[in-house]
Amino acid sequence: MSKINTAVDSVTLGQTFNKVDIPIMIGVKLGPVRINAGPVGSFAIGSPKELIANKPDFEAMYAKMTFGYQAGLGVDIIKKVTVDLRYEGSLSKYQSKLGDFALDDRPNAFLLSIGYMF
Repeated sequence: MSKINTAVDSVTLGQTFNKVDIPIMIGVKLGPVRINAGPVGSFAIGSPKELIANKPDFEAMYAKMTFGYQAGLGVDIIKKVTVDLRYEGSLSKYQSKLGDFALDDRPNAFLLSIGYMF
């Protein structure tokens, strides 16, 4: 009886996604705490260099824009330091109610940002 060699070579590929989010947040400030929510438009780019090219094709980028939502809380820790935590999600289950807007199946995610105001 002969042995069959079933060696399998594996290859690992890396993939990078670059996207630009444009949130439109509406909120209220209660002392040092902010509560906000709103839609977010997103479009994919090949690399950040596309945004600073000699003549970036913004019309083509915006034509591919899809929409989701963000909601979150923010707090001003010290006079000029701010921290925000937002939740981002998909609106795709409402596609039939929202008409012609392109809604994506973006994964739900938490976004943490820390900023310094000049």
